[in-house]
Amino acid sequence: MPLYDYRCERCGVFECTRSVATRDSAPPCPECGEATQRVTVTMPRLARSSDQDSQETPPEGRYGMRHAAACSCC
Repeated sequence: MPLYDYRCERCGVFECTRSVATRDSAPPCPECGEATQRVTVTMPRLARSSDQDSQETPPEGRYGMRHAAACSCC
């Protein structure tokens, strides 16, 4: 089962193993029993120089995804 992060306002962030179907129904905090919220972790956005921004967008790979210039996932 996947491991998800949840935040308790009183105790801070903790991890919990939950099924995908129950990931959004946050469990009570294991320390104090208070209600929690799921923490959504996103990919960091890297700074780009202005010359990279002007380059043409890479072509679509399989599954309709956009790939970086050095991508070798397909």
